[in-house]
Amino acid sequence: MSNGSSVVINVVNPERQEIFQMLRDMPDKESRVIGVINKCDTKQNQLDDWVFGLIHNEDQSQSGCCFKEGWYGLRNRQPSELSITDSEQDKLEEELFATEAWKDLPQDKLGRNNLKGTLIKMRNAHVKRSLPDVLHEIQTKLDICITRIGLLGSRTPNEAQFVLINRVATEYSKMAEDALSGQYKIVTDKKLFARTHIRSNLNEFYNCMEKGGIKFPFNTPNSITSLFLDETVVWEKLEKDPAYIWIWKAMTSYRGKEQSHEVSLSVKTLLWKQQVSSWEGIAYNALQKFQTTLDSVHDRIFEVACPDKILRTKLRQWVKHDLMKALEAAKEELQCLLNDEENSSLFTFSPERRLKRELLGEAR
Repeated sequence: MSNGSSVVINVVNPERQEIFQMLRDMPDKESRVIGVINKCDTKQNQLDDWVFGLIHNEDQSQSGCCFKEGWYGLRNRQPSELSITDSEQDKLEEELFATEAWKDLPQDKLGRNNLKGTLIKMRNAHVKRSLPDVLHEIQTKLDICITRIGLLGSRTPNEAQFVLINRVATEYSKMAEDALSGQYKIVTDKKLFARTHIRSNLNEFYNCMEKGGIKFPFNTPNSITSLFLDETVVWEKLEKDPAYIWIWKAMTSYRGKEQSHEVSLSVKTLLWKQQVSSWEGIAYNALQKFQTTLDSVHDRIFEVACPDKILRTKLRQWVKHDLMKALEAAKEELQCLLNDEENSSLFTFSPERRLKRELLGEAR
């Protein structure tokens, strides 16, 4: 409303007139504002001289809102009329304003079509009146831009740009190689010790895999030997061992046409997939941490190799696509590794198990 180049439509509900308080301090309100009284249909029986005076555009001391384009009365759609056409709405509006209560009012100030025509005329006049000021403002800002461009001096030749970019690339490459090799002959900031940070990430990944990488710990030859030392209590020990309970439940649930001393291949596959089900989450979490580490080192190296913030931002945009490709390639390679592990064949190195398999093979 405070913008002198705007046109204001002042909509008044006879029950709510706070808008007049907002208009009092508005500059050029007489020429910039057009008044609208809505809900004339619902308030017809309660309209008083004040409302009629507004539509007559009389200078009323209580409102002080006498506008150049005057006031317009509108009929609102009823909730049951939401689906009617505009022509039907116009007909209902004409019928309302043709009644006795509205006959003494100027008919060109009633109805939405009259309001629309006035708005178009007011807008065109306002644009025509404001255009010289707009053109002057455009010319002023254009002159400022031309002056600033002139202060920048002549354009840097291509050779100089190449030398600058090549210098940044060389500096970046040397620092990146030093940070990744772990020699740290050039970089001295510990934030750039990429090899150290990656080793920490790898140790964290190792600990996560050791702690939650498998559902049940694999038995060692010593643990298997101790399990079978006393054959009289073997079954009691097996019934209490969580891993064997898990295996037994899978075997009984997936019994097929295999012989009694054999285990269905589907059982082996199921057990292995359950055993390594947490690998994918741990691996992708580790990859995310590697990415965060490398991004941090990458940003810091860029700051040192290219102190110019504007140039650095542009260069980072140039290499962003390659960084995203490298990340996608790492994700694809990781998924291939996970698929290979999940779908790999199972072998056992238990001496007891291998001996039984050899004996069964000889018997057959």
